[in-house]
Amino acid sequence: MAEIKLTKQQSIAVENTGGQLLVSAAAGSGKTRVIVERLMHKIDEGFHIDNFLLITYTNAAAAELRTKILDALYERIAADPGNRRLRREIDLCGRAHIGTIHSFCAGIIRENAGVLGIVPDFRICDESESRILKDETLRELLDEMYDVSDPGFIELADTMGAGRNDNALVNIVLDTHGKILSHPDPEKWVIEQIDMLKSLDISTDAAKTVWGKQICSRARSLAEYWRDQMERLISEVKELPDLDKAYGQSINTTYTCLQKFCTALDESWNMARACSKIEFPRAKSISGYDDIKAIRNKCKKAMERLPDMFHDESEKVVKDLVETTPIVKALFDLVLRFDREYSDRKRRRGLLDFSDQEHIALKLLVDLNTGMPTEAAKQISSRFAEIMIDEYQDVNEIQEIIFSSVSQNRENIFMVGDVKQ
Repeated sequence: MAEIKLTKQQSIAVENTGGQLLVSAAAGSGKTRVIVERLMHKIDEGFHIDNFLLITYTNAAAAELRTKILDALYERIAADPGNRRLRREIDLCGRAHIGTIHSFCAGIIRENAGVLGIVPDFRICDESESRILKDETLRELLDEMYDVSDPGFIELADTMGAGRNDNALVNIVLDTHGKILSHPDPEKWVIEQIDMLKSLDISTDAAKTVWGKQICSRARSLAEYWRDQMERLISEVKELPDLDKAYGQSINTTYTCLQKFCTALDESWNMARACSKIEFPRAKSISGYDDIKAIRNKCKKAMERLPDMFHDESEKVVKDLVETTPIVKALFDLVLRFDREYSDRKRRRGLLDFSDQEHIALKLLVDLNTGMPTEAAKQISSRFAEIMIDEYQDVNEIQEIIFSSVSQNRENIFMVGDVKQ
């Protein structure tokens, strides 16, 4: 058997037993190898392969992971042919819990179909079939809405529709529907947004609205990252007298502007808006130091986005939100009705789409009123010594809650991903 040599960091990730662990690794850095070796390490400690839940994000990746695990087991058997325990692990590998989040959800839904009121022989519809059914459902719903001539809907159609057909409105509804379903309790989230819109006052600071908070949060993350990069450059440039003479003052000015903007975010929307244009004074020409120049240029390009985030004063932003409240409410009402119609059609056909699997599994595993795991979740969590998640950067909020509910207070979750993504 060829000896597998791990780096120091990989070895730490493989052998760590300190509870919840997130391993940050870029593409091609051996993430899958770490997962396989960690699993082998656990088997060496006496665990069985079916004691673990291994989650990947495509069926192809799951098949590849299973193959790599089998290869690792066969290599160990080649070095120790008489090891009956390893041979048993190969037999267990066929029914090991290795798959996508959706295959895991589908499995527990089938197990609990009776409790959930779902036919156990449901079929998963792919994205193409789902798209066709959505389009069919929505266009029939729009025809009904036009016949009823609800004033709110007509204003919505006139405002968001375009041209001679409803294609623009259809796209807006489908896009909004997708975004709403990213929340654990979509209908509750919609009600909260409508209530917040109704409570808005023209004197409300835009930064205090839920939408303003999201914009400010994104702006802060962006500005703080580049502020820290500029601070690091200042230290580096000070060690290079000729570069410091050419670029030092300019970089210092940029750093000061970024710091001022970050502070202004704590004050108000208009203060942040006033500080959103970051200065990059012209530096003196100097040859070389391309790596440092490249960082500054990337910062300059990234900071061009800040003024666009704060393009209007707080009063106008809030005024626009207040004026569009009836239209936004009409859109949300239409989206929720579409969701009910679409869900009904899927149910009659015995279909579930990817979103259904996540939401149904969530309701099975978590009490949405308290956020606490259900008895079903506790029973399922007892099956797994550890949950290993690959490509963790792709996990959404609903999936995160599902993983937490079937873990042991999150103390047995091992995650690998590229946090820079």
